[in-house]
Amino acid sequence: MLIPEDLKEYAERVTGLRRSGTGKAPKLVQVRKPHIVRFKDDGLVPNHPRWPLILYRSGVRFDDRYDSAAVIEDLFERNGWREGIYDYVHYHSRIHEVLGIARGFLVVGAYPPAGIYDECTTVEDRPRALKTIPKVPMPRKDPVYGARGSLSELWKKAK
Repeated sequence: MLIPEDLKEYAERVTGLRRSGTGKAPKLVQVRKPHIVRFKDDGLVPNHPRWPLILYRSGVRFDDRYDSAAVIEDLFERNGWREGIYDYVHYHSRIHEVLGIARGFLVVGAYPPAGIYDECTTVEDRPRALKTIPKVPMPRKDPVYGARGSLSELWKKAK
């Protein structure tokens, strides 16, 4: 059964209504200083041993012309990241993931074109993940700022 948000998304995709498009989405990006976040290992979801989480606060300027989630989708698509998100706890040990907060608790997720999609959901996945996470290649483009983004620069510097 389709829920109202699904119907709205379908209508916007078919008609292009309230979508910025991949050509206009970069014009809504605001240059922001990236914030680096490192998490203590919780014993279930492992982190990359060297590369921290990069957070861009207010990296996209939203206005009433476009749907905020559609702008993030268009931006991620332009930078080569494909979208998808699940509503349960999981992680990926062989590919990166980006999350964009469109409004309130509406989240847009995406993955870079390179990498192998896997889904880890249990503590039994952890031993293998600890071996594969360090081998995940760096994405070619920052999901927000593209080829000129600070993702690769920050990760190359990370210890």
